[in-house]
Amino acid sequence: SIQPTLQLTSLRFDFPMMRVMEPPPIEEAALAPVSVFWDIKSFPVPDGYDARLVGPCIKRNLRKLGYTGPITITAVGVLSEVPRDILKAVYSTGISLKEVIKSPTNMYALFLESSLLRTPPPANMMVISRPPSYIPRHFSSIRDKDREKGRYTIFPFPFGEMPLTLAISLWEDFLLAGLCFSSLNEFCC
Repeated sequence: SIQPTLQLTSLRFDFPMMRVMEPPPIEEAALAPVSVFWDIKSFPVPDGYDARLVGPCIKRNLRKLGYTGPITITAVGVLSEVPRDILKAVYSTGISLKEVIKSPTNMYALFLESSLLRTPPPANMMVISRPPSYIPRHFSSIRDKDREKGRYTIFPFPFGEMPLTLAISLWEDFLLAGLCFSSLNEFCC
């Protein structure tokens, strides 16, 4: 069993991000594949957190919301700037790695170009990146058109500008919400 190294005293059990993420809008979306793009540079594995838990925690959060289709996760970024042991750990859990020349400024567009358009509808996508870098201009009209085509978006964080400390706190809460506890001292994933 993989054990996180976080201290129990640092755990917060009120996870505001779980109020941001929405369950699947329709049954066909619940059954559809979910492709996750994770900006590993903007949202690194937190200090003291076992990198092997990131994938299972992302999947558990999606399952809790009702997404039952296959889930694929891709960590994207300037991978040479990410510690090698972190990359090895996340890769060992089935997370794909995608190198980009510079940090992405529009994760949503990068995601669309690389995978969503090759996935037949219905399909779901989740982008884990710091707002507003993953939200293009005129996003609401793009999202409406995507929904009409059977492509649905999942956002783990609220839209809009936010301080970096809040964004990192929400990311940590997201990961912690994906952990399960068999007792106060024992984690299961």
